[in-house]
Amino acid sequence: MIRTMLILLCIIFLVSVNNSCANEDLPPPPSKSCLEVPACAFKAKKKTWPSEIPSTNSVKFSNLMFDLLFPKDINKVSIVWGKLTLYAVALDKNQFFVGVEEVPPTETSTNYKAIKKAKKNSAWKPIDIIKIIFNNDLKDTEPSNAYERYLWRTAFLHKSIQYNTASEVYMYSSGLWNVYTAKVNEVTHKRLTIVTHDSIPDRYLTIRDTGANLDTIERIFSSVSLPNND
Repeated sequence: MIRTMLILLCIIFLVSVNNSCANEDLPPPPSKSCLEVPACAFKAKKKTWPSEIPSTNSVKFSNLMFDLLFPKDINKVSIVWGKLTLYAVALDKNQFFVGVEEVPPTETSTNYKAIKKAKKNSAWKPIDIIKIIFNNDLKDTEPSNAYERYLWRTAFLHKSIQYNTASEVYMYSSGLWNVYTAKVNEVTHKRLTIVTHDSIPDRYLTIRDTGANLDTIERIFSSVSLPNND
C-alpha cells in the first residue's frame, strides 16, 4: 500500500513538473508581467515627421548600420568600439548615447522548436516587439500563433520593466522608418528614442539623452538614413 502511494506521488510530481515546463515556453502573459504597472496602459501618440537638420550645419555619425546627423556645434564625442559601436555625444548641456541594439532571439525560449514552426505561418518579425510596446495595451487581444504570442508577451515584459515610468510617449513614421520616443526616469538617461527600418528585422537604433528638449531629438532622428543611401 505504501509503495503504491509512493508511486502515485511520483507520477503526480512528474506530471506537475512536465506541465510547468510546458508553460515555460513563453514569457508570462501581460496580465501577470504588467500587474500593477501603470505604464503598460500607454499607447504612443502619433506625431508628424519633423524637418531634419540642414546638412550644412551638421556632422554625420555612422555605426555602419545607420547614419545620423548631429548639429555641428557639438562639444565632445566619445566612441566605444565593439560588436555594436556606441557613440557618446555632448551637445550643449546634454549627453546623447547613440547605439544599435538587437531584439532578443527566440532561441532563448525553452520551446524554440514550436515557436520556429509557428514562425513559418506568420508575417511578424522580431522588430515587431517595438511596435507592440508602443502601439498596444492590455485591452488588445493576444495573438493565437505561438511565435506571435512569444513576441507579444516579450514586448509587454519589456514594457513593464523598461517603460514603467514612461511619459510623453510619441511615434513618428516616414516611409519605411518608424521612430518611438518616451521620457523615462533612469539614472543614466531621461529619454529613450528608438529608430527602426522595415528592411531590418532584428536591430534598431537607440538614442538615450540626459534631458534634451523634444525639438532637438526630432531634428536628430529625422536625419537618419541607411549607409550608402544618402
